This record gives sequence, structure tokens and C-alpha cells, in this order.
Amino acid sequence: MKKQLIGIGTILVVLTLINNVSATQLSYNEISDASKKIADQTPKTGQIPAQVTVNNKSMTLDDYLYAATTTTINLNSNQKKSVNTNNYKPAPNPPSTTATGKLTKTAYLQTAQNIKKFMKANGRSPNYATTTIGKVNYQSLIYAYARIINFYNKKGRLPNYVTITNVKMEDRPIGEGAANKIVRPVYLASDIIDGNSKDNKRLDQLEALLTAMGVEVIGKLIDSDAEYHIFQTVKGDYCLVKIQYNCASTIYGYGTAYFKKIRAGRPFIYVNWSPKTKLEGLAWLPRAHDDNFSPATFTGIAYPYIYLTSNGIIVDESRDLQHIATTIYTQCLST
Repeated sequence: MKKQLIGIGTILVVLTLINNVSATQLSYNEISDASKKIADQTPKTGQIPAQVTVNNKSMTLDDYLYAATTTTINLNSNQKKSVNTNNYKPAPNPPSTTATGKLTKTAYLQTAQNIKKFMKANGRSPNYATTTIGKVNYQSLIYAYARIINFYNKKGRLPNYVTITNVKMEDRPIGEGAANKIVRPVYLASDIIDGNSKDNKRLDQLEALLTAMGVEVIGKLIDSDAEYHIFQTVKGDYCLVKIQYNCASTIYGYGTAYFKKIRAGRPFIYVNWSPKTKLEGLAWLPRAHDDNFSPATFTGIAYPYIYLTSNGIIVDESRDLQHIATTIYTQCLST
């Protein structure tokens, strides 16, 4: 594997993005798939899911709410469009109860306009929306617009009304409020995998999921040697995550005395993004074909998964951002 370094200017650009959010485009089909999942799952459990994954994208409920209200407005003129979301923040204090009853088509279209306007102005979801039947809470709004879009996709038209019911939010980690535990922050890193734009987008999506869980992201860096740069320069208690393809010599390096010294006992999560090779159960990982930095005598590593875990490294091979976020959350809890 070629040890390629991003130029200093590029690294600085990546670091300046730490506190910024980036827009994500959701296609009409992705919004429809998310709507179907919410509409199908909620009646079975009485709870809307905390996040929805479609087309390998983990969508927060807040980005979904913006996309769903915008899509409902578009469908009123039979326009099936993509929607750009902006990593909207959750409603800070949604009421547990809601007004119930039937919202007419005119009423739910006006409510959609109001929600969209509020979210664009405030960067977050509303706690509730004031409607013709009263105050409809955040989670019931999400469920309502999921059913509206689902109805359109089945019938080819918007429904004449939508019935508002009281639903709950699926339990999810909520950071510092969870069992009175303190959440240590996390630093997100990635090898150079799919190019700067796609790699940045992946880290942004993961950051959005972690923020919704209450985990603070203190930095993001794309660099082949990111873990070494970060552990050497960033002090304190935090968790480091690196998304990467498998490289035998890189894995071997994580068990060396030098890496253990700079890691200093901090949690380190190895995210295997290789689409084909899973480490768990693998007896031998050969030297990477583009490894131009290891000694000629190095040919590979035996039982790489066991090697990593025996050196205290957490491994996530799901290639699913929601699953990865949950793994990170668990490691960010300080007891």
C-alpha cells in the first residue's frame, strides 16, 4: 500500500470542516424507501425508528423530516424530485403527547410548508407543529408524512387526509443522559479510499449520527497515517476511529510498542471498509500488492482479527454507518 499523504493545504481544509455541516442529496427513491420503512415498522412497535438506512445511507429523522415535507409539497404538483438536506439537528424538547385526529390535504400541505420554513431558518426540527387540530408533536409528524408519501407511491395521488396518531420514539443512545455516564469525544479518521469528496461525505454522515447520539466529534482527518498524526498530537481522553481497507503491514503496526506508546490506552476502532475481505475467521492476510514501505521479508499476517483484538483494538466490519456509530458510542462511554 502506497503511503500517500494529503498536502498540508488539503489537511487544513479537512480540519476546518470539523464544525461545519454539509448537504446530502436524497433521491426520490431513497426518500420513498425511508417512508416505507417508517410507515411499515411503526405500527408493529408503536415507535418510529431512531434512524433509517437506505441505499447504504444512514438518514437521521431530522433530515428525513425535511426531505419528507419537501417531497409532500412537490408531490402536490406530481414532481418526484431529489432533496438536499443539511444535517438538521433534532427537536430539543418534543412533547410526549400530541393532538390527534384528521388533517385535511390542505392542512397537511400548509403544515409541510411551515415545517420546511422553520427548519431552514433554525437548522433543526420543530418540537411540534401547530395545525388545525392542535399541536402535533415531532415524532407524530414524521410518521404522518411517511404515510402520506407511502400512500402516493401506492395510489398515484396524495391522500385526502392523514390521521394523526400518538407514537413514541425508538430508544437510542442519548449521550450524557444515558445512565449518568460521561461520553468521551471521538476523532474520526479515514484512509484515502474513494477520493476526498466521497471520503469526507462518509465522515460527515457518521458525524451526524454520532451528534444525534450525543457524542462530540472533535476532529476529522483523511490521511493514510491519520492514526499516527492524531495520537501523537492530540492529547487527552478520546476515542479514535479509522475507516480503511485491510493492509497486513498496517495491522501489524498496531501491535508494536511504538503504536501502543502513542495510543496511550485510548480506545481505537478499526473500521474495515474492504468490500470483500472480512478479517474475522481469516487465517492469513497476505501483504498488500501495493505495499512499498514494508521490509522485503514481510509477507503477511496470520489471524489478523485475533491480532487486532488481542492488542485491545475494536474491530467493526459491518460497512453500515449506523452500526459503526453504535460501536463508537459504546467505546465513548467512560465508567
